[in-house]
Amino acid sequence: LSVPLVISAPGRLPADRTVGTPVQTRDIAPTLLDLAGLQPGAAGSLLPVIDGQQRPGPIMARAWPFKAASSGPLSTGWRFYREHPMAVLVPDQGPPALYDVSVDPDLQADLAAAMPGLAARLADAARREIGDGPDNPFMDTMSAELRANLEALGYVAETAP
Repeated sequence: LSVPLVISAPGRLPADRTVGTPVQTRDIAPTLLDLAGLQPGAAGSLLPVIDGQQRPGPIMARAWPFKAASSGPLSTGWRFYREHPMAVLVPDQGPPALYDVSVDPDLQADLAAAMPGLAARLADAARREIGDGPDNPFMDTMSAELRANLEALGYVAETAP
């Protein structure tokens, strides 16, 4: 969930600017449209963030279960919802986990038991804002080679026959 993004637009963006503000992948297309002088669309452009403004709204992500995995990280789906500095990870089954990403960026110390009200509020927001969405067909139609690579990395515990 923490991947660097590099954008170059000579004459439009400072060449030496580093922005530490977290963003989400759905911010990329509106940013490219904005750089091209076109309407950014529903999600916001990152150009104001690059200029030093705060990114509005939460950071959200969704993962779907890989039906061929009976155990392991890909065997269940989840939602990730972050309102800085707190983030909640809501598995499709089981209780949500709450993290303070300002001091725990690797999501190691679950604070849900210590802050049940906040965990519940953010989990409800994650379910409401992210929803279920369609199944991810890629995970069920991947090649045998990719499946074997995911197994070797520990993401898939077993291969479907």
